[in-house]
Amino acid sequence: MFPEIRLSALILTVLISVALVVGLIHYAPPLTQTYYWRLGGLIAGAGLLVTLFDRLMAARARRRAAKKPPLSFEEEQTAMPATTETITERPSVSVFPAKAAAMPQALPLTAGKKSAAKKKKTKAHAEKNAAKPAPPLAAVLPLAAEPPPVAAPPAKSPPPAPSPAEHLPDGLDALLDPWNLVFGLSVMFLARVLGLFYIINNVADEAINARARRHLIYNVVPFLVLFLSFLARTLLKDGFAYNPETGTIFMEPMKYLHNMTVMWYVSLVFLTGVVLLLFAVVRTMMKPDYLRGIWPAGIGVVLTVIALLLLAGWNNTAYYPSTADLQSSLTIVNSCSSKFTLSAMSVVSLLIPFVLAYIFYAWRAIDSEKIDREEIKNDEAY
Repeated sequence: MFPEIRLSALILTVLISVALVVGLIHYAPPLTQTYYWRLGGLIAGAGLLVTLFDRLMAARARRRAAKKPPLSFEEEQTAMPATTETITERPSVSVFPAKAAAMPQALPLTAGKKSAAKKKKTKAHAEKNAAKPAPPLAAVLPLAAEPPPVAAPPAKSPPPAPSPAEHLPDGLDALLDPWNLVFGLSVMFLARVLGLFYIINNVADEAINARARRHLIYNVVPFLVLFLSFLARTLLKDGFAYNPETGTIFMEPMKYLHNMTVMWYVSLVFLTGVVLLLFAVVRTMMKPDYLRGIWPAGIGVVLTVIALLLLAGWNNTAYYPSTADLQSSLTIVNSCSSKFTLSAMSVVSLLIPFVLAYIFYAWRAIDSEKIDREEIKNDEAY
């Protein structure tokens, strides 16, 4: 039985979130380590407060239901819908006609005659059987059927050698897939590239900017090699598809390439993101005075990630495949939340524009003044 979140608890969550955001914007505290500790404590305290409030409201509702007196018999009868059908008694109908009443009078004579005739018939049948010779035993008892020949058991083949993945718990076998490591390394180099773009845009120091531009090419090249090789292998390999009618998951050759051709609009978003990232890299390397490469690079990464997630989950595709049990793979259908959760989150999602506005305002306030060498020496830079 899953716990139900009450609407009053959701409203309290929204009010606390708005109060925290407004307070942070108004006071604008410095981004120190103590600030993050306090912010984490406030978030944990707010979560605890909402949880206790939800439990209190649920307990109050149960107490009200327990104090409510049960309905009496007359109230239950009044609450029940009245039935208009009435049961009418039908006269009992005899199975036999009226002449059956005269049968007991003639029963003794008829029974005596039938008994005498039955004795004579049995005696004649016994004399007739005694005059016939007994059939041979072979004609009475069937011959025993010969047992079918027993086939020799097939030679047992030696069991296959267990793979190294079978010794790992479910899920950890993915560590032995080298392509997962390739993708992880590409994400690491991408994070370094975005960090270098941010340093170039926000640090007002020529030596640091020149060093960041030099290291940019050292991280872009391995990122492109690893990411493009992973992308090519993913598009050409068998994908995890499922039948929407039966829910059966099966392997389909080049499933993700088919998704790109069928969902051309998603492919267009993917190509747009890649072009924006490459534009930021080339423009930053070719023009030393270009400092705003973080904007096209950041937008391009967001578009590329969204497109990859859609290619992995849309068009009847299992977005979280299982290597231990194919039918245990997760799809959008079998991993969907309940109707109550979807309804609640649809209301919460109305706050997303306000959250985005707060993020934009906060980062604009943070980056209004660039970091200089003196701030870095005094350990005042965030």
